[in-house]
Amino acid sequence: MQYRSLPPHRIRFSSAGLEMAVDGSAMPLIYPLPERVRVTGIRVKGRVDGALRILPARQGEEKFDDYVFRIGLVEPGERSLNFVQRQLAAAWVRRLFELAPKGSGISKIHFFNVGAEKAHIGR
Repeated sequence: MQYRSLPPHRIRFSSAGLEMAVDGSAMPLIYPLPERVRVTGIRVKGRVDGALRILPARQGEEKFDDYVFRIGLVEPGERSLNFVQRQLAAAWVRRLFELAPKGSGISKIHFFNVGAEKAHIGR
């Protein structure tokens, strides 16, 4: 999927894992879990070649929300999109709600980011 007119990342899956090439691109990569699970932790191992073109002190502010890596966990709930919201929502948001089991919705998304400064830890 992609955001508006921005190109999507180049994605490659292999036995070594997932490789994302990012160059002026943006996209959500959505992986629906086969069943509801209780998540007690997240462990990610990776390597970054290159750097973000963003001031670390501004990271997280409006228009400066890029991170080296961001993972979101969707919490199930009752909220769904009404007719007007479906018309106005971005394609990736509509797709996210479509993945919710029939008769249910989404409560919220918990985002975990790899930031550029220690001050971002725990935010």
